[in-house]
Amino acid sequence: YSWFNNTGSAENQTGWFWLWGSEYVGDNLKSIYDPCPAGWKVAPPEALDFALGNVAELDEKPFGRYSRAYDLYFPYTGQRQSAFNGSHIRSLTNKMLVLTSSSASGNYYPVQGGLGGYSSYNSYTGAGYQLRCVREQTTAMPKGRLEGPRAVLIGNSITEVWQGRTDNKTFFSDNDYLPKGISGQTSLQISARFYNDVIVNDPACVVIACGVNDLAENDGQPCSIERVFADIRLMAETGAARGFKIVIGSTPPANRIWWQSEEWNAAHADLGQRVVELNRLLKQYAEERGFVYADYHSALKDDQNGLKLEYSWTPDDRVHPSAAGYAVMEKILKKAVDKALFDPNATDGDGQIDDLDKWEGWE
Repeated sequence: YSWFNNTGSAENQTGWFWLWGSEYVGDNLKSIYDPCPAGWKVAPPEALDFALGNVAELDEKPFGRYSRAYDLYFPYTGQRQSAFNGSHIRSLTNKMLVLTSSSASGNYYPVQGGLGGYSSYNSYTGAGYQLRCVREQTTAMPKGRLEGPRAVLIGNSITEVWQGRTDNKTFFSDNDYLPKGISGQTSLQISARFYNDVIVNDPACVVIACGVNDLAENDGQPCSIERVFADIRLMAETGAARGFKIVIGSTPPANRIWWQSEEWNAAHADLGQRVVELNRLLKQYAEERGFVYADYHSALKDDQNGLKLEYSWTPDDRVHPSAAGYAVMEKILKKAVDKALFDPNATDGDGQIDDLDKWEGWE
């Protein structure tokens, strides 16, 4: 199913992800390994999503689909039968349209676009999906006007279910926060949607918090903390390049994964300490870059680096916060976003907190 070496160090496992393009989402610059001719590049995921996302706008033709709006033709491509020596092309008669993008979403799954948008479902590097070259954007994308929400929160299920479980039902609307969490996603999958969920919304600040699904091996593969850190750093640098203020949220405490087996948990007894080590890297990085670090972990952990029972959604969950847990996180989050957006040069009367003594405890 794969043609690359996905073993060894974290660098070896992830080094191939961006062979055809920049690792910075939205950059749109291609690398020297891109197979398209000069001035053109393999389509990034957001381009495939843009072109193929609205199936209703594509006319069905005998051998493909045609977009009248953009005068683009997409021939049916089929899929290489990767499980049978990689020689057989199938599904042409089923009108299968799949294209490979310039980036990947996991150790086995390149991002691929088909009718209805892009995903990593049933995608393998050995599947031989065809490429579609698009014109290369050779200048950096302009910075946003920051006219969107005060903050976008991008993450996993802990972000996704926040609104439904908090007792403060107006917390997000009162503070102009936009949550963008998807359950089960790893940091790499989250970074793949950074353009659509963060950049397009043009916030003043982006809050990035994830990691537990990577360490829980949701994609079926062992994951190093360095890999998770690299994905979060990628999103932070991408947001900073666009002019957004950056808040790095710690991965909340977890020392047991309820959706994994007892055997898995026994073999991963060091999970709680791995979360601590990941957060150490994130905090150090935030301090070095001048970003704000929102330390959920210290406020929610028990003496075994797990989620305190009083803050757990159920006694057996110990990963997802309860309403009491979210109440703690809300105080930390608001202080972090306010600190990130604080402007010491602002004039009085603009609603900012100008008393810097109120920021004690941020050492």
